[in-house]
Amino acid sequence: MQNPKQVQDNLKMVLAKATNVQPDDISGQETLDMLGIDSAGTISLAAHIEEQFGVMVDAQDVVGNVTVTQIAQLILQKSQTT
Repeated sequence: MQNPKQVQDNLKMVLAKATNVQPDDISGQETLDMLGIDSAGTISLAAHIEEQFGVMVDAQDVVGNVTVTQIAQLILQKSQTT
């Protein structure tokens, strides 16, 4: 099982692949909107999260004012219940 920092670091790598932002430039406080990820990108991100972390995240869970850190916490929470 990954710890919170590992989950966030791996999520930053996933986000970096989906954007033109380097993982080290993602602090964790950004929302997907701030990173330039639109609704179609959110659906794709949900699929990448499932592939990378083995948990299903609904695209609606990661839209709006949800930060990268909050998404990482959601992944960690879901991975502990599966």
